[in-house]
Order: sequence, then structure tokens, then C-alpha cells
Amino acid sequence: MKPEAHVRNPNLFFINPDTGTRNRIDRDPESPGFLVDGIHWTQAALQESLITFPERFSPNVLMRPLYQETILPNLAYIAGPSEYVYWQQTARAFNLAEMMLPALIKRTSFVIPDAKTSLLLASTDLELSQLWLEENKLQSYLLNHFMHDDGFPQLVKSYESLVNQLHALLHAWKSPALKELKGLSDNYLKGLQKARKTYESQVIEQPGQLLEVRRLLKAAQRYFSTAHPQERTVHTAAFLLTGTEIPDYLVSSFIGEQGSMHLLFEAT
Repeated sequence: MKPEAHVRNPNLFFINPDTGTRNRIDRDPESPGFLVDGIHWTQAALQESLITFPERFSPNVLMRPLYQETILPNLAYIAGPSEYVYWQQTARAFNLAEMMLPALIKRTSFVIPDAKTSLLLASTDLELSQLWLEENKLQSYLLNHFMHDDGFPQLVKSYESLVNQLHALLHAWKSPALKELKGLSDNYLKGLQKARKTYESQVIEQPGQLLEVRRLLKAAQRYFSTAHPQERTVHTAAFLLTGTEIPDYLVSSFIGEQGSMHLLFEAT
């Protein structure tokens, strides 16, 4: 599991009582202690302030779950995609604090591309599930889909199969050359993949070339990011606060598997 939040030491901020600014607490690289807004604090002074004025300290994203569950414990927590990952990062901290980690439930989420993006996706014969691939894998998938099929993937697989068969023979012969030849073939494969990526990058950067690929990559970054999954573009509360009715297609699709991700399209 790739960490969603960066672990720092300490995982707290200091709120300046005079200005109200929220400042990072960093270890002082030049002497024992900490730096807060450029001012040196000893560990004892910082701990004393924490005990005397707890309201002046604010948790970061990884400490917030412990604060939250101390103040108002829960049996379960319904988390969005990013929250679900970083809450899992806090499991050991909950154990150290002898606190119960609430059961984590994935929030049901919706991706609603705008009308323009919906038309773009409808105009292709792509498997929409592929849009959630990592960016580099998605780029290769789209290039292979839209470019003239030059047989590169199939040739690489054939090469790997042939090399593996030859390596099996060398192994059966107990040939001392196996290790060296295996290293050479591995480097050759890496070189092939590197050359392919260079070629793909050049194709992407050429003006007027594969416009569909660039448009789809841009749409994927906006709506289907796996690196930074978000669902805050439009919150359901926005509909309630403004008196706007929640779209029928959203309501009708809401009943489904808990924690599922729905792909809906804005009416064109």
C-alpha cells in the first residue's frame, strides 16, 4: 500500500496565540530541540506548553484521527478514497495509544465527467476501467490503442519466451555462462522498454499528433486520478444548501455495493 500521507516528526502544528497562524514544528538541525516559525524551543519547553496550552497545538492529517477518536470515539468511520488509505497508516499509532481503531468503511463515490468529456469517452471504444490505470500505464495503453499496431508488445513477449527457453537449456547444461547471458538479456529488455517510452513521449509531444490521447490523458488526470483520488468537486451538501435537486441519475445509482465507485455521465 502506497502511503497517502507523509509521516513527519513531530506530527503537530503550533498555533501562534497572537497572530493565529498555524506553524510547522520542525526538529532543529543545528541543536537539540525544535524550530517553530524560526524560534528555537527545547523539548521540555514544548512539552510544558503542550500540557498548559493544548489549544495551541493542532494535529496534522495523520494525528487528526487520534484526536478525533479521543474526543468522540466511533465504532466505524466512513472514509473517502484518500482518507481510507491514510487511516490505515494510523493503525500502529492507535495500538501504541491503546485506542480502538474504528472499522473503516469505504464511502460510495461517484465520478461525473462533464458533458464535453462524456462525449469524448463515448466517441471511443475504450474500456473505461482502464482510465483508472497509473498515468504512465494509461499513456502506454492509449498509445497502443490509437497508434498503428506495430507489433511491439507481441515481439517483446516472443523474445522473452525464446530467451526463457534458451536459459532453461543453459540451466540443464549447468553452463557457467548462464548468469552472464541472463544479465545481458535482462539489460536488453530494459533497453527495449526505455526506447519504447522515449518513442511514446516523442509521439505525445508532437503538435497535431494523437490529439485523442492527450485529451483522454487530461480527462483521466481530472476525473480518474489514482495518485490523488478526490471527491470534493461537488459535495451533496451543496445541493441541499442551495435548494438544488440532486440529479435523478445520481439518486438512482446511489443504491449499490457499499464503497463502490460509480461512473456517471452528465446529460449532453
